[in-house]
This record gives sequence, C-alpha cells and structure tokens, in this order.
Amino acid sequence: LGFTKSSLAVTINAASCNQADVQAAINSANAGDAVNVPAGNCTWTNNLSITKGISLIGAGGSSTTITNTTTNSISVSLTSDVALRISGFKFDMVSNVSGTPSAIIIYGSTNGSFGLTKLRIDNNIFNKGTRAIFSRGWVEGVIDHNNFINCNIGVGISGDDVKSSYDKLYM
Repeated sequence: LGFTKSSLAVTINAASCNQADVQAAINSANAGDAVNVPAGNCTWTNNLSITKGISLIGAGGSSTTITNTTTNSISVSLTSDVALRISGFKFDMVSNVSGTPSAIIIYGSTNGSFGLTKLRIDNNIFNKGTRAIFSRGWVEGVIDHNNFINCNIGVGISGDDVKSSYDKLYM
C-alpha cells in the first residue's frame, strides 16, 4: 500500500505589519496558505510582492493601515490561475497627484495563455491614489465590500491585447 501526504493549508502570522515582516511571511507560505497581518500603522517604502496563491488578511480596515507614497503597495504577479484573496486592510496612498502608485496592482497574462479567474479583493479601505486597484492583462475576479475614499480612480482596468473580451472584474 502507498500513502500520500495530505496537504493542508496553514495560517502564518506576520511578526508585524512592517513590509519586511509581511514579505517574509508570504515567502514562507505555500500556495493555499493564509498570511495574517496584525493590527498596526505601518509605512511601506518597498513593494510587497505576491507570486503565489494565498490569502493575505489584515486585522480589519481600520486596524491594519498601510501608508505608502513611493511605490505600489502590493504587486500581484502569478504564473498560473490560482486563488488569491486580499482582505482587511486600509491603504492610505496620501496623495492624488497624477502618477501616484496603486495600492494593489495585478499583472495578469498579456499573451492569452491563461486568465487569473480566482481573485478576490474585499473588505478594505482605499484612501487617495491615482488608481486604488489597477488590473492589467487577463484578470477576472470579485472586488467587493471595499470603501474608496478620495481616489482618482477606484478600479482601473487595462486589457491584455489578445483576450480583451475576457477582462472581467465584478464589483
């Protein structure tokens, strides 16, 4: 008889809401895991990179606040269609000056090879910024129960030049 190892998702707790601590927790996570970010007010000057399907969960919209004025707060670049969720944060981009980075930027396939169809961004607060959420490429998903305050554009979408009819974000 052969036995297979069961793979169960685990929860990883970031040490703090500092960008380096959250990135370390993401780096240690496996696909399907949840990364919990504790309450706090943190200023990020680097981009948080997500390259695998995880759930990134803050302590709640007013409890985990990320302030960022220099770069996109979260950059999502996945190499296959996997589930991704971002929930429970307040993103304060401080300014609405043209060219202000996005709180969340999602890079989907631009060659028609696959779509990101399992995306969910929910229960966040977005304050200011040129585009709070920016999606580029073949991306489908749900953006729900978010508050957009003083954003120039709440959700910006750019097609993939190949499968542009597939670009779907439901709000």
